[in-house]
Amino acid sequence: GGGKGHGRWSSTGSRSRTFSLPEPLQDAAAAAASSSDKTPVERSWGQVQELGVAEAADKLYKNLFELAPEAVTMFPPAVLQKHRDWSPGEVVDEDLWDSPTLRKLFGKVVSAIGCTVAGLHDVDAIVPVLLRL
Repeated sequence: GGGKGHGRWSSTGSRSRTFSLPEPLQDAAAAAASSSDKTPVERSWGQVQELGVAEAADKLYKNLFELAPEAVTMFPPAVLQKHRDWSPGEVVDEDLWDSPTLRKLFGKVVSAIGCTVAGLHDVDAIVPVLLRL
């Protein structure tokens, strides 16, 4: 969803979705991006942005499952069903190694991290956004 102070998801393709930062955080992100004295967090986030949220989300959940195979148990069918897209013709086989649902869920995690990075210089703007997660 997207109200005042919230980010907004929008479709960019059959399975691809992008996240738009709330306006106050867009300004903070632009200021941070143009700053020559970026923090290490901002520099590493820049690498994630170059990779793309969808690809970063994919790598995140796959690395999680490689490093901690027991984490797979945290995503039983009931959890996956709750976070599915429910688009017409969607296949429900949910192979966890190639799961559109996990990609979407971890994409939200990556985007929340992006909101946090963008709000590093404006804590008053970021705290309400993070509290609504």
